[in-house]
Amino acid sequence: IFISVHCDSSNAASAMGTSAYYYRAYSQPLAKAVHESIVNAYKNEIYKDNTSVKIDRGSNFYAFRVARVEECPAILIEYGFVSNTEECQVLQTAKNRDILAKATVDGIKQYLSVS
Repeated sequence: IFISVHCDSSNAASAMGTSAYYYRAYSQPLAKAVHESIVNAYKNEIYKDNTSVKIDRGSNFYAFRVARVEECPAILIEYGFVSNTEECQVLQTAKNRDILAKATVDGIKQYLSVS
């Protein structure tokens, strides 16, 4: 598998949330598994006290170059928006980065156990 990890940015400072992108149909299950795990980590650990936060931006088809790898399932993950002050602070915390990294690994494990 190939996973490219990013933090998003937007002209709109209010944009926030995590997303995953795939291009090849056989990469969609990987994108879905990793994305769901990351969303759950945000909901259950990072933003557990703030249920009004929009976290889930979906698992989406898009032709990002890194997602067009043909040799294996390939996805691009956006952990959040650095252009959003609150989310940028979340992403700067080592504990939260560890939570997101673990969620990514858990999503990979989930994908591999089903495949």
